[in-house]
Amino acid sequence: MRKAASLLIVGALLGGCMGPFGGCGSSKVEETAESESFDAAGYKLTDEDVEKLIRDLPELSEDLKKLGFTVEHTPTDIGKYFAAQAGAKALLAKLRAKGWNPPEKFFAVLSRTAQAYLALKLTSAMETQRAQMERMLKDPNVPEAVKGQIRKELKQVEGMQGEMGEDVKVVKRHLNELEKVFKSLK
Repeated sequence: MRKAASLLIVGALLGGCMGPFGGCGSSKVEETAESESFDAAGYKLTDEDVEKLIRDLPELSEDLKKLGFTVEHTPTDIGKYFAAQAGAKALLAKLRAKGWNPPEKFFAVLSRTAQAYLALKLTSAMETQRAQMERMLKDPNVPEAVKGQIRKELKQVEGMQGEMGEDVKVVKRHLNELEKVFKSLK
């Protein structure tokens, strides 16, 4: 299930672009992301940021793909990562021109939206299976090892709900729009 979910997110976020980016240069090309501070770890999603991501992601997905940026290979220090990549300055300029200042905020929004989307989808899938899993936990014929795995999966889903609670609520409010964007990027 994790592999399928991971592929869903990677495919959805980094699929093909619907059209070319409309030439949105910036005079701040030389400015690096390292010179600005943004607390990505403490960031919480907002409706405004998710709406902005929905608007901007289709135009930026090709640039992200060209730089080798994937959900599976997310760099921890965006500034240093981009400094080493050809074409990175152009993407950073596009992000700034679209109002993502500092550009790290775009990646925080993208990452937290993807995580909350995945948590929402997994929770939804798990809820439909919860009754069956609980029956299996009560069944004396089910091996204890299988029961242990079931308990572990149920705990993981509960943990995701707790950790991502507010972000999931924001994503849920924009779920239809996000799904349309993700489908259009494939």
